[in-house]
Amino acid sequence: MSIHRDFIEELVTQIFLKNAKKTCPEIQNRKKIGFGCTRDVYDYKKGYIIKYPKCFRGVLCNLNEAYSYKLSSYRKAKCRIIYSNGIPLLVMEKVDSVWSHRPDSYWTSERASDLDFEAVTNELPAWCNKLRDGAQVGYNSSGKLVCYDYAWNQTFNDEISKGYLKTLKVTIRQLAINNPSLRKKYNMLICMNPYKSLRLKKI
Repeated sequence: MSIHRDFIEELVTQIFLKNAKKTCPEIQNRKKIGFGCTRDVYDYKKGYIIKYPKCFRGVLCNLNEAYSYKLSSYRKAKCRIIYSNGIPLLVMEKVDSVWSHRPDSYWTSERASDLDFEAVTNELPAWCNKLRDGAQVGYNSSGKLVCYDYAWNQTFNDEISKGYLKTLKVTIRQLAINNPSLRKKYNMLICMNPYKSLRLKKI
């Protein structure tokens, strides 16, 4: 990740995502049922979940996952983007992961991991083990085996991320203008910005 991306990630995470999460109606009073490196997963309407980005990379994962599904829905869990407070949330059909029924010891025991992993993967079709981000697969409500996390299985679409970032810069600035505590953090981050091309100014 470049210094440029590091800066964007910090700006988006500190100013935008953490602030917006407090008032995001789609996840308020919803049960958190999972998490990854870049996204939290919440139970949503019947048969669906929502992936909420924890950082800028999580935002890109949501956008790219939806883009990947539009290109081809083959062997993928159904998904779509909805916007809340300017944040792209990924709504996806609920999938019963092949890993969800492993005992707690699977995730904590050093000796269980390799044996159990091999046992599960050997039972899966070959395509599951060829996925770029691992065999993150499960069964949907129709009993079909699908991939439920495929943001990294498709090359990131730069045009989508650039277009979203252009809008996001305006939103972040407006948030900072209206919130004194965010304004101080915003200005501090702007001072650290090593890239003039972003055209971000102190307020």
